[in-house]
Amino acid sequence: MGSAQPIRSDFRVIAATNKDLHKEVEAGSFRQDLYYRLAVFPIHVPALRERKDDIPELARHFAEKYCRKLGRRSARIPREEMKKLIGRAWPGNVRELEHCIEQSVILSDNGSLVFSDPVLPHGEGALAQAFSEIMTLKDLERAYIERILNMTHWKVTGRGGAASVLGMKPTTLFSRMKKLGIERSGRSGQIETS
Repeated sequence: MGSAQPIRSDFRVIAATNKDLHKEVEAGSFRQDLYYRLAVFPIHVPALRERKDDIPELARHFAEKYCRKLGRRSARIPREEMKKLIGRAWPGNVRELEHCIEQSVILSDNGSLVFSDPVLPHGEGALAQAFSEIMTLKDLERAYIERILNMTHWKVTGRGGAASVLGMKPTTLFSRMKKLGIERSGRSGQIETS
């Protein structure tokens, strides 16, 4: 970093990818020397669809995590709903499962989680379009924040509010909403706080 003095360090690098790096090296799209530096102890983790026995435990873990985050009592996943989760292909892997559970916890009001059949939205609305056509990052961010605001009934601050769900300070969320031009329509623009 600009100094002529060597600095001793002792660290390990953990790297993850969904690519077959050996094939990438052969194709010339990944540096061979970097591959051999990283490939000291490779661990192959199968896709979630190949280890469906993990889904119930992961689903319960994420349900507890988001119930705690939203200050709610523990949520139950009924047997039929768990079958829905196990039956899905999960192209987005564990991250997709986590988002599915988070959404269900946000929408749940009786302590029992329910999951819609398709994971990716195919209905109308800005967020559904994000999966079917190209959107700018700004449009995608606006659609996501509006989706969370609708899920929380436009409650921004306090426990279970949109700011808490999004993991940001209410002032940051208000600033982002102003910047993106997000306003509540239909109910005289009222936004609930705390």
